[in-house]
Amino acid sequence: MNSYILLACRWEDLRWLPLVAVLILGGAGCKTYEQISPTYNLWQKQTQPSFCRPHADPELALFEMPKNRDTLVVYDCGSEQHPGSHRRAYFLEASRTNIAAGRPPQFVNPKLARGLPSIQVIKEYSLEADPDPTNTWARVHADSFTLYRPGEPPEDCRFPVYQDYFPKPDRKGGDWWRIALTPAAVTVDVGFGVLVVGTVTAPYWVPFLAN
Repeated sequence: MNSYILLACRWEDLRWLPLVAVLILGGAGCKTYEQISPTYNLWQKQTQPSFCRPHADPELALFEMPKNRDTLVVYDCGSEQHPGSHRRAYFLEASRTNIAAGRPPQFVNPKLARGLPSIQVIKEYSLEADPDPTNTWARVHADSFTLYRPGEPPEDCRFPVYQDYFPKPDRKGGDWWRIALTPAAVTVDVGFGVLVVGTVTAPYWVPFLAN
């Protein structure tokens, strides 16, 4: 009689196992696993556009270009397609049209800044006092910087944000290799899911099987 009561109690615990499994698969680390999922990488990752944006702190540096009456902008950026930090440079005036249209500017070598007169840059929330208004200076924000020139109104300059990768549509029949690999990719994903659920829910089913 006692054994029947014990078995019933454990069965009551096991009734919650499906709910626990759903919660684990539905909310625990899905975004993280997505990056390493064979099925995701096989189908979705290769068809998602990537956008290049400035970093939260782009380490902005500005330099005067007296000869061509322009400003050299040097900053850090990155994208989903090219993660990490990349130091880029472009001429402000020459790139205005492209930046406004969401296209990449004509990038130049950041080493061009060597020997050029620099423009003082102050971060948005810096407690540093504003520079002498008789000099050109800038204040950098999250996605733009404001340029202050003597005798001219402040000028808001947005950093380049552009799509840097979008795969061309596969030609007809060009997905055959993805279709062929899909069963293996799905099997790996399912196996990983079973392993995770089995590991986390072990306190429920291991004692039950042991008795």
